[in-house]
Amino acid sequence: DSENILSRELKTLFLAGQDLAINCTTNSVEFTQSVELFKRLVSNSEQQIITPHAKRIHSYAERLGVLVHAQLWDVVQMHYLLHPEESHSMTGLCSRYIGRDWPEEKAGEGQLFPINRPLAQYLFELYKVFAKDILLHQLQSIYLDIDAKLFRVLASMENVGVRIDVDYLKSLERDFSLELKKIEEDIHQSTQIEINLKSTKQVAQLLFDKLQLPVIKKNKTGPSTDSEVLEILATQGQSEIPSKILRYREIDKLCSTYVSVLPNLVHEKSHRVHTNFSQHTAATGRLSSLHPNLQNI
Repeated sequence: DSENILSRELKTLFLAGQDLAINCTTNSVEFTQSVELFKRLVSNSEQQIITPHAKRIHSYAERLGVLVHAQLWDVVQMHYLLHPEESHSMTGLCSRYIGRDWPEEKAGEGQLFPINRPLAQYLFELYKVFAKDILLHQLQSIYLDIDAKLFRVLASMENVGVRIDVDYLKSLERDFSLELKKIEEDIHQSTQIEINLKSTKQVAQLLFDKLQLPVIKKNKTGPSTDSEVLEILATQGQSEIPSKILRYREIDKLCSTYVSVLPNLVHEKSHRVHTNFSQHTAATGRLSSLHPNLQNI
């Protein structure tokens, strides 16, 4: 029975169907009432909730001091379990599986749930499609015993965040800036050429026209100056310029990607960086980290 899949007894409540919209930017009586209703619903172990934002529900509940005991059916995660290589946007899922248009979320709205009954019905229709396929392919234990249990863990990790030593990074940025300037001055002094080391065209002209170093490989725009080429040129010992450019690029990359950026991502109250861990981005099954990518860092 497709209406009773993966459940002893479906008592699904569509929060959208109850016109419940929790907006984190609202300070009204309606907001307080919605929060109290939210607490009662998610703490009820008999409750089942279909949502595209299970982790967000856990995250918000944790900040309210409530544990989620309700069973959350995350349609995005369910689709990922079935088709990890595909896109999992709600817009695409609604269009592909039920022929409906899901409205794009606007940044800053802060709503945990859609607020009208048609959207609640879309969620239910997606749930029925994916639940049937999960049962067919015997994937229910993967969702219930692994994916669903990770929602709370990841939400807590995101809320706790990662402490960043801002003073150290600012000091490091100053040191790196001085080293970058010194490299520029050294290259200028030894070549008598003013050059923008961030310009691959100017670097190529310096290496292959001015210094007459051998062209290792070419790309569509001319001689390549990528890291592999610079490393080969550096080991040949004809000039110290390639190794200096390698060092410049390394420091510049560290500054522009991490050292100069991370302090601006620290939350003013928690003094930590709060990333987003996604269970349904990488087709291989690993977690991904976004805004910022702390795994990469």
